[in-house]
Amino acid sequence: MIRTTTIRNINEQAFDETWIIVRSLKQDIKGATPIAQLSPSLDLFFKYQALKKQNQWNQTSFDNIYVPSYLQQIKHDQQAIDLLNYLYRQDKAGKNICLACFCTDEDLCHRSIVAGLLQGVNAHVKTDTNKDYTKYYEIFKNMQ
Repeated sequence: MIRTTTIRNINEQAFDETWIIVRSLKQDIKGATPIAQLSPSLDLFFKYQALKKQNQWNQTSFDNIYVPSYLQQIKHDQQAIDLLNYLYRQDKAGKNICLACFCTDEDLCHRSIVAGLLQGVNAHVKTDTNKDYTKYYEIFKNMQ
């Protein structure tokens, strides 16, 4: 199973692997590996920060600006695709993997998009909100 959550909720002992899907960590988290390839690019991160600063960070900006940019980033990054394939294989092999980031609102976070990409290929994914995010897989699948 693949579990997505915020860094604050990690129980490292419950997982075979713990991945932190951020560009960099300010502090070490025991047993966790930072995975920059599945985090937003610096450009996208700065767009997110600007939208937040302007009080325009909401579901509409997430759906219309963030999601398409993030999915394009993933689609054109072979290392990111390889990591997603690895996660899928690990799930099918019965491994428990945690994917965490700093975001507190799962619905407005790149980890929900990663969850949706994995849900779309029938990986066993548990999120904090137990939502189905396969809509992101459908968008990804239909991108040029």
